[in-house]
Amino acid sequence: MSIKGFIFDLDGTLADTIGDLRYSMNQMLTNNGHPALTRQQILSHINGGAYEFVRRSLPEAYQHDPDYDAARYEEYNKIYAAHYKDSTEAFPGIPETVAALKAAG
Repeated sequence: MSIKGFIFDLDGTLADTIGDLRYSMNQMLTNNGHPALTRQQILSHINGGAYEFVRRSLPEAYQHDPDYDAARYEEYNKIYAAHYKDSTEAFPGIPETVAALKAAG
């Protein structure tokens, strides 16, 4: 069997993105009068896609209002688009590993 390629998840697998995700989420939350979240809280909300990440990060009273959730999701995306690479960096050894895989064909 010949391997033709690899598929990797970027966030938390190839790159440490939690700092920028946390900054962006907390900016959106505090812009709307909600408390900022700790790193651990952010990590507990992260799986399930970006929309679910936003919804789960909102206070419980707001998590079931589709219009509010959608507006906060759009706001979060705008903030993250401006800050997604402020502190994100590849985990140690990842650039070399990807380069070796590419060189191996």
